[in-house]
Formats: sequence, C-alpha cells, structure tokens
Amino acid sequence: MPCSTKIDLLGNLFMSLKSLIVSSTLLGALLFSSGIQAQTAVSAHAAVTIETCDSFPLVSTSIPYSLTISETTSDGFAITSGSKTFQIALPENFTFSGTVSFSETGDDISSISANIDSDARYILVTYTTTATNTLDVITLSGLSVVAASAAQSGNVTYSAGTAVINGLDSGASFFPIASASAPINVTGGTLSATAAYCLDEVASVLTIAGSSSSSTTSNTLTYQWESGPNNNSFSALDTFTGPTYQPLTNVVGTTFYRRKITETSNGLSCVAYSSVVSITVKTLDAGEISGNEEVCYNGVPGSITSARDASVAGEVVTYDWEQSVDSGVTWTNAPSTNSTTYVFGSNTLTQTTQFRRIAFSTSCTVTKSTNIITKTAFGPLDGGTITPTIQLLYKGTTPASLTVSSTTNSGNVSGTLSYQWQQSTDSVNFTNIDSSTGDTYLPSATQTGTTYFKRLTKLTNGSVICEEESTVGSVTVYDLNPGSIIGDQSLCNDHLASDITSIGSVDGNVSPPDAGNPVTYTWESSLDNVAWSTMGGETSTTLDFTNALTQTTYYKRIASIDAGTVTRSTNVIAKTLLLAVVGGTMDTVSTTLCVGEALPNLIVSGSTATGGPTYQWEYSTDNSNYSLLDGVTGAAHTPTQTATGTHYFRRITTVTSSGVACSATSSVTTIIIKALSPGSISGAQNICANDIPSELTSTSAANSGGDPITYTWQTAAANSGPWSTASGTSSSTTYQPASLTQTTFYRRLANSTSCSISATTNIIKINVVPAVVGGTMATVSETICVGSTPTELVVNGATSSGVLTYQWETSSDNNTFSTITGATSIKYTPVTPIAAGTAYYRRQITLSSDGGACSATSSVTTLIVKGITAGAIGVNKTICYNTEGGLLTSLTASDASGETPLYSWQKSIDSGSNWTVIDSASDPTYAVGTITQTTQFRRLASSPTCTVSATTTPITITVLTEVVGGTASGNQSVCVDATPLALSVTGHTSSGGTLSYQWQSSSSVATNTFVDINLSSAINEQYTPPTDATGTV
Repeated sequence: MPCSTKIDLLGNLFMSLKSLIVSSTLLGALLFSSGIQAQTAVSAHAAVTIETCDSFPLVSTSIPYSLTISETTSDGFAITSGSKTFQIALPENFTFSGTVSFSETGDDISSISANIDSDARYILVTYTTTATNTLDVITLSGLSVVAASAAQSGNVTYSAGTAVINGLDSGASFFPIASASAPINVTGGTLSATAAYCLDEVASVLTIAGSSSSSTTSNTLTYQWESGPNNNSFSALDTFTGPTYQPLTNVVGTTFYRRKITETSNGLSCVAYSSVVSITVKTLDAGEISGNEEVCYNGVPGSITSARDASVAGEVVTYDWEQSVDSGVTWTNAPSTNSTTYVFGSNTLTQTTQFRRIAFSTSCTVTKSTNIITKTAFGPLDGGTITPTIQLLYKGTTPASLTVSSTTNSGNVSGTLSYQWQQSTDSVNFTNIDSSTGDTYLPSATQTGTTYFKRLTKLTNGSVICEEESTVGSVTVYDLNPGSIIGDQSLCNDHLASDITSIGSVDGNVSPPDAGNPVTYTWESSLDNVAWSTMGGETSTTLDFTNALTQTTYYKRIASIDAGTVTRSTNVIAKTLLLAVVGGTMDTVSTTLCVGEALPNLIVSGSTATGGPTYQWEYSTDNSNYSLLDGVTGAAHTPTQTATGTHYFRRITTVTSSGVACSATSSVTTIIIKALSPGSISGAQNICANDIPSELTSTSAANSGGDPITYTWQTAAANSGPWSTASGTSSSTTYQPASLTQTTFYRRLANSTSCSISATTNIIKINVVPAVVGGTMATVSETICVGSTPTELVVNGATSSGVLTYQWETSSDNNTFSTITGATSIKYTPVTPIAAGTAYYRRQITLSSDGGACSATSSVTTLIVKGITAGAIGVNKTICYNTEGGLLTSLTASDASGETPLYSWQKSIDSGSNWTVIDSASDPTYAVGTITQTTQFRRLASSPTCTVSATTTPITITVLTEVVGGTASGNQSVCVDATPLALSVTGHTSSGGTLSYQWQSSSSVATNTFVDINLSSAINEQYTPPTDATGTV
C-alpha cells in the first residue's frame, strides 16, 4: 500500500509525499545553558557529538542524563488559566525517538505531560500551574535522538508556545548538538589461504589483507581471534588479541579461524569479521620396519622389510632411506628408491650400519622416521698366505707340511676361530679334506698328478659364520702307471680264450705326462701264477689268442721306462679250463600275481651239484636279452621286481676248479605282474571347528588291469597314523566326512579280486581351525549428543589366544554391516558424530591357524546421537515505512530427535552481520510489529537436553523509504481574478523511486476536510490555484 504523511500549507493546504528514512545515534548529553533568568534555572550539560557504525542514519540512542527546569523563586512558573505548552526543539536532520519520561516536584504544578510531536523534532510539554507557593522542578528523562546524516549540527532550543515561564526566553539556544563528519567503517579483511599440516608441525602465521589498520584510521583498534569446529560456530581464543595468529597443530582434525576487529571512537565500538580459513591437522604415521641382522665383513645383508607401511589420511606417502655408521649420531641418505622396503642388491657392508625409513607427506613439511634397524658387520678376516707355494716330488716321498701366515688370530677377533683345509685337481673346484681342521696340513704323496691346497679361516659368532680363503699351494707327484688289463676267463672244453686288453683303453703312462720318456711293453705267462716267463714277440698293449688252451694259464703285462730301469706290472689275468656243467630245469614254468604281492621262490632241479658249483641269476623282459642280477648268487632266488608286465628268469650254474669256472644256463621261468593302481584323491581344505568339510573327491580311479576294484576310506589324527576305517559310507570312490573338531587326515585303499594286498592313495589333510567366540559388547547402548565423544567400545568373553585379528563394523539399520576402514584394534572409539541418528557397531574376530582362518561376530551395541535441525520459516516480503511486518510462519518445524525443541527469534538490521535476540519470542511463529527499516529475521531451535542449536535461513522484510510531505510555500492574499504565485513545496521526498503528486484543498484547516482538486494542473509538483471567488482556501 502507498505510504504518506501530511504537512501544513497556508494553514489549510496539505500535500502527500513519499517518506525519507532517517536514523542516527546520540552519544553524549543535551545541555540547557542559555536564556536563564533570575526566576528559573535549567540543568547544564556539555555539547554532544553523535557517532555511528557503517552509515547514517542510526537507530535511536538514549541520552544518559535528565533535563530539568527549576524555579529559583516560587513565581517562575506563572499561574495558568488551563493547560499551557512549551517545546524542546532539535535542529533539522535530528529527531527524537521512543517515549519521554517526565516528573514534577513541588505543589504549584497540578498536572503535567510530555510527548514527542508527530514530526519528531519537538517534545511538547503540557502543564497546569495553580499557585506560586513552592519551588517547583520539571524533569524530562529517557530521551533518545536520531541523526539523519553525517556532518550535521545545530542547537537545541526552547520554544515558549503558550507557556509562561518567567526568566526563560522563547527561542533561546540551550546546547549545541552535531553528528560526526563520517561514520566509522571498520573492515574485517581477508585471511590467508586454507592450509593443511601434520600433527605438531609448525603452522604458518595467519595474516589478514585489506582490513582496517592504523594507516586507514586514527581510532582505537582491538583484535580478538576466534575458532570453531565449523564455519558457523565460533568462540574466542583466550589471550590471542594481536593482529596475527599462529595456529596450534597439536590436535588432529579441521578447525576454522577468523579475526574480530573492533574500532572505537568517542565510546562507540564498531565490529567487523575477517573471512574464514580452515586449518586441517593430519597424523603422519611413519610405520615400522624389521630386519636386524649380523653379517660378515663385505657381505650382502638381507633386505629390510616393512612391518607396517607409513600412512596419512587421504594422501600418498613417499619414502626415503637413511643410514648411520656412528650409532645414530649422524645420518646420510642411503642409496634407495621410493619403496617401503630396502634391498641391498650387490651392495656389501664393511662396518656396522644403522638404517631407518623416512616418510614424506605432500601436505606436511615435517617428516617421520621409523624405528632403527641395525646391520652388524663383523671385522675383516685375513685368510693368509700358504707356504710352500709349489712342491714337486716322486710318488712314495714325503711332502713338506703346508702352513699359513695370517694377521687374524683369536686375540684380535670376537668369536670362535676354526679352519678347514680343501683340495682341488683344477685349482678352481675345491672340496673339504675330511678331518683336516688344524692350523697346518701334511699332504699325501700316494696320488700322482698336481693337487692344489688352500685353507679356509672361519669365524663363528652365534649363528653367523664368516669365511676367508688363504692363497693356494700345489703338490705335484710323478709315477709310472702300468695300466690295467682285463680278460679273466673260465674256459670249458676246447674254448678259445678271448683277448687280454687294457681296461677302458688305458695303457701304461707316466703321470704327470713326460713326452721325453715313452713307455714300452712285454708280456709274461705262468701255469701256476708263480713262475713267469716272457712271451717272445708280444710287445703290444693287448694279447691275442689264436689257439685253444690245454690247461689253466696266467698272464700279465710289464710296462718299462728308461730302458727298463723302472718297471711296473699290471694285474694278473687267468684263463681257466673247467669241466662241463649242467644248467638244470626250473620247477615252475609260469606264475601270475599283482604288484606288491610276494613273488615266488624260484628253484632249479637237475643242475651240476659236484665241484662246488656257484650260481648267478639272470633277468630279461623279452626272453631274449638277459642281464645279470647283481648279488643274486644263491641256488634259489625270490625276485624283487615290482613293475607290471612279464618277467623272465634263468640261472647260470658255475663250477670252479683250480680257480677256473665253467657255466651252464637253466631253463626259463615266467612271472606275470599286474598293476594295482590306487588312483588319487583331492579335497585338502581349511574349515572351522564343527563345520562339515567339502566332499573328498577322486582325482583318478584305481586300476588293476581289468579286475574288479573295491574301496575303503581310512582316517587318522596324524599324517603318520595310526589309520582306521572312516565312519559312515567309506566304500565309494568319494567320501563325505562328518563335522570335525580337530585336524584330520584321510586316504583311500583300493582292493582287487585277484590281489591279496591293497593299494593306498595320497593323503589328504583337512585343517580344522579351533572354534572362535565373538564375545559380548560391554555396553549394550549409549545415548550422546551431536559433537560428543562416544565411549570406547570393549568386547568381553571373546577368544583371546592364538593368532587373532580384528575388524570393527557399523550399520545404520542393524541389518547390513560394513567394515570401518582402519578399525582393526581390539578396542574402538567411534568418531565424534556431527549429525543425529542411530548407529550400530560390532566386532569381527578372526583366528588364523595353519593356513586357515575362522571368524565370529560379537553382539551389537547401539549408539544413539541426539541433535537438532533448524526447520524453515516464511518468505521474504516488502512493506511500507512504519508499518507492521506481519506473521512469520513456520514452514518446517525443527526436529529435536523426538523431543520438543526450544525456539527463540533473532533480528538483524545490518544484513546479518550482527544479530540481537527478540525478547519473549519463543513460539514456532513470530508476529513482526511496526518497523521503519529493512530487517532480517531468523529462528533459533535448541535441543532441550543437548547443548546444540540450529538456525533457519534468514528471511528479509524490506522497508520502503519514508515519504516526507515537505513544507508548502507561504500564505498569500490576492484579489479576485488576480494571478497568485504558484504553490511549491520544499523539503519533500524528491528521489528514491517513481514520484506522483495530488494537490488537495479545504475551506477549513480546523475541520481537516481536505479533498483532491480535480484539475489536470493539480497533479504536478507545483500548483497555481484559481482566484475566481473570495474567501480563504
């Protein structure tokens, strides 16, 4: 609706104009200091200057003292006939506000009242005096003043009106009043950027750009730093009142900071806030490494492994490695890459060295180091120099002892010293010499050729053994080797003897070789192996026979060097003639059986029994190619063959006479062996106690060459037995075990109808992990408020022995649970909740045993979090100046977790920078009274049991500019039909929107009966009235 006010024009004519909003703050006091006569006295005060924050006008400010008019003689206030009125007037651009309190002392004044006039520049005081007997005092108090703009000034004056106050002149100036030349504009400024740090890292100092400072104002500036858990809730940081602030980093989490700046002038303090910055503090965990070790001097250590990798929330950690050779006093970079482990590769250690891993975070300038791993390197060993280095001698002489000179001895090393002598035929590949662990060594000269020797010096420290080799010494032994011959033979009647040859084609030789001294040969024969004669013409390395022998004869070869001065003879070869021998007949022609069954004892009948016969059994797989059975020389034989198929056996009977043997072969017997294969089974597995294992299956079936197969399953508590028949159905190719409480082993037996033995498969192990007890939560339920720290969760009665791991889980519905990342400890404290709701927690415990793992879940505990939501209130609106704002409705009620929320209302006239509580406003809705400036409102909902609250989104009631009608030009007296001066208005609203005008007229100001002038010229800013009739308009 349009807003208007009226002003006096010619005593009868008014016009309406849109209002101009004005406000200010009065700080100081009003002073009545002039116009004082002998009969009255007025209270005196100093001049007043009005200050304001941000901009003029300001809401009214109370005057902190009272104004008094006192009689000095009893006739100061003259006796009145009826009530009389005087005014206290403010200069232009200043107005009174609020209500005026008044009082009167003395008996002469019978009634008095005081009110602010409609244009607010005047206080109208109305009183009645009935006598002049007492000294009376009129007191005005509770005054408030508003200044419309800056740099305004004037005097507070007294206007007598109808009052008669003796000694006080009308129009007298009482005291000067002024508004400040400019409002106090304090600027909060912009904080430096958001940052992240690691725990206990030194944070950068927070600085502010663009704020008020001593270079922008001469007023007093004070500071207060504030922090909070979010961007809405802040509290003061005690003692931090400087222009800058260095945040602490001793608590993990995100904290928000801002600075409050206060500018003070003439007792008025104006406040502004900086922008908000968040500082996040994270924990950088360096992790843990392992790999302490003792190594030999110049040895390659084992890798240093990561027992626990480094971590920092939401970031990738990088690594470096450092080493120290002075017990951690100084550290240097170790050759490494960005890795959780440290691999030495081909790098060796010659001194004890400590290592540690350094963890880096992208958001932290500090680093964290792990525990220290020590690689202890033993001192160097001196293998020593061997003496003599080279020895040359002939077989049968005694070499010199080998000794070693070394700087290492038991007096200059820590540990146990020992020695091991080694030898080699090629100076490359050495082997230990049995029982040769002394300080020196005496070589043997029984073996020709060159042998190399060295000594190992060993130092033993606990489980670490370090070795160092000496230099190498050699011993060369020369000899004449006659070689070896072969050709021993038992000859039966008229058999031709075979040639006598060198064994393995090795003739006589000098060792080591001597090219200038060749070997020559002769042969000798003997009929009794005692008397020998040289065989003429036989100088070859072999001896050939062209005629059959008539009697047993012995032969040997003689090797010579140096024209026969050195000779060596070979072994003796005997050519023996034997009597005829009968081989005999096998008692059993053929036998059939299975693999694993006992083979029959083979017996030969009808063979030669005189002359001390000896026997040799032969074996064949094709009855064509036979081979000797080593060591099988008895009259009878029980075969040991186990392979399937057909096997042939026969016996050679040999009769030896005078050292010469003749042989004959028996008939052949056949043994057929069939295969009984057990097949194979599978099903090894890990299960939990009392679980039923998966079925044990047959990887391959048994086979017996076509014979029917039956099965038997067996079980045992250990891999080595004892074994017993498995319970239940155990005659199938597969087997289903029942539930188990301990680790159990299984195997399957295969039986054939044609075999008397069983075949056993591989063994299957079912590993049973002991029963796991999940336990019971120590706390069934807990109720807390938003922002409170929950109680640590503890589980009682759970499995407590064995290799145990834990995983905490959470759920919002006590049905579907999910794992909590990183919550793997035996206890767990839930994170501080930031919202209301109900959460459920439980712990899963896992027991690992022999490669298997079983889990159980604890009972559930409930965490109930109470909180508050703000809800929502009515919409923005626009109203006229000095009208009611209307009802602010509750669009959405606050939710206080099932409880009745507590409400309060707040308002702000500076766009939300500062809020004040509205007294007695505690309902979900609020009726806004008359307001004269744009105002924001919001509702605050609080929990009745928790110290939490929530604020709605503010709504704005925009108040349009006040319309000021202004003052019409002066009265005129004109003749009929004469042209009057055009009527105009000064001091009216002239900007701030679209203005329209309507002139009105009345024949009587007293009756206030103004009506619109229905002329086209009466809607302009000026108006010239007609003068066609006499009278006053």
